[in-house]
Amino acid sequence: LQGLTFTLHPGTVTALVGPNGSGKSTVAALLQNLYQPTGGQLLLDGQCLVQYDHHYLHTQVAAVGQEPLLFGRSFRENIAYGLNRTPTMEEITAVAVESGAHDFISGFPQGYDTEVGETGNQLSGGQRQAVALARALIRKPLLLILDDATSALDAGNQLRVQRLLYESPKRASRTVLLITQQLSLAEQAHHILFLREGSVGEQGTHLQLMKRGGCYRAMVEALAAPAD
Repeated sequence: LQGLTFTLHPGTVTALVGPNGSGKSTVAALLQNLYQPTGGQLLLDGQCLVQYDHHYLHTQVAAVGQEPLLFGRSFRENIAYGLNRTPTMEEITAVAVESGAHDFISGFPQGYDTEVGETGNQLSGGQRQAVALARALIRKPLLLILDDATSALDAGNQLRVQRLLYESPKRASRTVLLITQQLSLAEQAHHILFLREGSVGEQGTHLQLMKRGGCYRAMVEALAAPAD
């Protein structure tokens, strides 16, 4: 990352897009305090991120990646994993409905008590992403980081996530950093950052960037073009 500066505002969705290797996942790792920058600062409410207690920080920040890790436990235990309290089944079901996991979980004979297998190997990639998203949502995070976390979801569940980000009554209570290659999900974002070689090449709303006719528009048009 080189001279990268941006602000995530409360209650907004900021989309981070760009080619592979441009630094998008590095941003996600830094925001989770997984490692420290060699220069510059990461500030949360004006305080350096490193000053926050690790456990406290991760009650406020939740992240879902492209290949989320599940545990050899039940759906119910996976969704509640790591909480410092025991959630009710109503809470677990509610977040599973939001993430798109409820329908397929309910299809198993043992429902939420079904074992997912070691690392979730009995589930498809999209099912693992939906369970991991439910696990993030039950924490009611103030900052939700989705790092290509919807790439394996089917069209119906991608639409469900879109509604979750942009139409849910709870959207005002959380800040979202959306890292995605699926530009249909990013179009409605309040702010879009186009990363190129570790720095912000362009930024603005979808309409602003399309009118500008730069790299973002070129990427949108390339993805929309029919394959030969």
